[in-house]
Amino acid sequence: MSNKKKRNTAAFPKEVGAETEQADPAEEGVDRIREILMGGKTREIEKRFSRLEERLRSESGELRQEIRSRFDEIESYVRQEIESVGSNLRKEQEKREEDDQRVVSDLTAAREALKAAISSLEDRAENGLRDLRQKLLAQSKSLMDEVQTKHESLTAQVHSDLADVRFAKTDRSALAALLTDVAVRLNEDPESD
Repeated sequence: MSNKKKRNTAAFPKEVGAETEQADPAEEGVDRIREILMGGKTREIEKRFSRLEERLRSESGELRQEIRSRFDEIESYVRQEIESVGSNLRKEQEKREEDDQRVVSDLTAAREALKAAISSLEDRAENGLRDLRQKLLAQSKSLMDEVQTKHESLTAQVHSDLADVRFAKTDRSALAALLTDVAVRLNEDPESD
């Protein structure tokens, strides 16, 4: 821009001169007076403007560079943070998957242990029932044998007692017959006397 300004300032007198050729002489005189009175100040102002413009251009370039540098730093920081967050999320996801697998494994092991325990309890219950049936069968057989033995013993006793009673009864009837016979004889004997 300073080159443009220099061109403009360098071209200013020419343009003014060019205008003066076209403009009326009164204006031309006013321009010359203005040039004489303000020419040095105008050049000084133009130099100041050019230095200011140069300084602004330099500072804006530095500022642009600093902003670009800071944006790069921010971009780098944001990328690092995104990568860090992504890494943390991946680790957490992996940890959750491992935890899920561990829980599934634990549940599977617990299910298998429960199945084994149920199977064992069923086997023990079945064996217990089988043993109980065998014991009941053995006890019922023993009781049946004992009842049979008692029955046979009691039947033999009853038969023996019945035989004794019959024998005793027979003896009574024999005794009664004998006594009757004796009585008849006794009765007959006195008659024979």
